[in-house]
Amino acid sequence: MKKFIGIILIFSLTVLPAFADYKITQKRTMQGMGQETTVYSKGVRERRETKMIMDGDPETAAVMAKMMPNVTYISQCDLKQDVSLNDAKKLYFVDPYDWTSLTPEQKIRRPAEKVTIKGTMTVSSIVTDSGKRQQMFGMTAKWLKHVQSMESSADSCEGRSNMRMETEGWYVDLVLQQDRCPTPRVEGPTYSGGCRPRMIIKGMQDPGFLLTGTIKTFIDDKLQMTSSVETTALSKATLDQALFEIPKGYTEAASLAEL
Repeated sequence: MKKFIGIILIFSLTVLPAFADYKITQKRTMQGMGQETTVYSKGVRERRETKMIMDGDPETAAVMAKMMPNVTYISQCDLKQDVSLNDAKKLYFVDPYDWTSLTPEQKIRRPAEKVTIKGTMTVSSIVTDSGKRQQMFGMTAKWLKHVQSMESSADSCEGRSNMRMETEGWYVDLVLQQDRCPTPRVEGPTYSGGCRPRMIIKGMQDPGFLLTGTIKTFIDDKLQMTSSVETTALSKATLDQALFEIPKGYTEAASLAEL
């Protein structure tokens, strides 16, 4: 199987109106490991805080926690960038949606991030509605199948390959239509720079927000992993704008590896 560093395709294209702010906590289980993620959303901005759930020996859990420090991610759609925060080190790292259009000033600030744009990646998203409905957290949830596909060209960084994520579960609409983020982006390896493809968007459909379901990941049509998602809490309280900004006193990291 061709080498394929994990690529996460994020689509933020909600369709139906719901409410402006929300905070939601979810548990994701994958290959015997657990992960708890809390998502804060306000307008077109989003904040994700993730921590590993380690069962068993406390010493082993402590070692694993040290190896995988908690990093907070903020999506700033209005600025077309994502921000990673390490609160322990008071560092932040900015990851633009489009590395092909960095300004000269941005390039000067990023000496360790030598990114090469090579080849293309064609992305698509298709939704199939089963017609099933039920009430969840005071909202009407739809049972949908969401298929996201990413195909790299032969002249891309790692050659021709394809990745597909098939998600089935209960989806709801969580954000207002005017707060949708129309800019999809591919997050790739940036620990010491890296190579990224030019994106081609094709056939985009959005299912909404997954409350509970199963995600299967395929690489070159071979099943690689299966994970499950469960929502444990949901709040609609108004959120502080400061949650979605770079904290004062933090220093910009030259590379993601510093975090």
